[in-house]
Amino acid sequence: MRIQWRQLGMLAVSSAIAGIISLFGIRSYLGYASQGAYDKDKVIVSMQLPDNLVPATIVAPAPNPDPLLSGEMNWERIKRRGIIRIGFDPDNLPWSYYNSDKQLVGFDIEMAQRFARGFEIAKIEFVPFQYSSLTQQLNEDHFDIAMSGIVGTTKRTGDMRFSDPYLYINLALVVPDYQDNKFSNLGSINQMKNLRIGVEDPAILTQKVKGLLPNAEFIDLQSDREFFEGVGAGQDLDALFISAEEGSAWTLLYPRFQVVTPFPRNVAIPLVYPFPGQDELLDEVVDHWIELKKHDGTIQDAYEYWILGQGSEQKQPRWSIIRNVLRWVD
Repeated sequence: MRIQWRQLGMLAVSSAIAGIISLFGIRSYLGYASQGAYDKDKVIVSMQLPDNLVPATIVAPAPNPDPLLSGEMNWERIKRRGIIRIGFDPDNLPWSYYNSDKQLVGFDIEMAQRFARGFEIAKIEFVPFQYSSLTQQLNEDHFDIAMSGIVGTTKRTGDMRFSDPYLYINLALVVPDYQDNKFSNLGSINQMKNLRIGVEDPAILTQKVKGLLPNAEFIDLQSDREFFEGVGAGQDLDALFISAEEGSAWTLLYPRFQVVTPFPRNVAIPLVYPFPGQDELLDEVVDHWIELKKHDGTIQDAYEYWILGQGSEQKQPRWSIIRNVLRWVD
């Protein structure tokens, strides 16, 4: 037996070249195949409000610079000034948030715009709030009404007046996607020890919900984002207690998480628009407006866009020689 060194060297070189070509080919194919594989995060942060917007500014939290006159109600002041002040949570997908262009958008921001335009109010002043300060800011006259995916519960009825419900949302949990089976039903959830669940709005923790999760420790969050990014009070949590609608929006940005709905179907809660407790006139105006928007399809259209994402994705034109090869048209 003899070793053919020359032939062996040529074989080694050719094998190395073939291997390099294969690696580059596989890399190129995977790069091409993965383009656009996941772009839902880009869709939700690029969503826009409709046209014909009422001029709006965002102002710092503070009492209204034009106090109510003697015997005047908020609605009367709104019409006198031509300005409505609306409270919003700046990080509350899909109800109110900033898109990639740093514009304030969301389901309730659109509804605020439609409310102002419908009643010919000249300007909107958006005032940020947190759930922990909502009642105080209402009582201190920071805004006339809050429109930001706020849950109407018996816990809040003593602190503020709120509108009739404009939507009902379903309660859910958000968990890491590899653990969705563990949280698929209440039986397996309640067998877990040292279960820690984050919640941004403690008002949604009704007695019925607490009864369904008797062994869980609920941790107050400043924002749902703390859970998804594992920062602040969101560190070392097992799940996030949230509505299915909000959770679905957040998991578009953070696809490593999954929405699970282990609760009975009848565990649904209303969304309302709160305002100061003494203003009966504003109550009547908002309730009547909500009823109109339910029947004329406005609320349904906004739900389909902001919650279901219908019409939010830009459709790409079909490939053609004229466009993609000859470049005769854009």
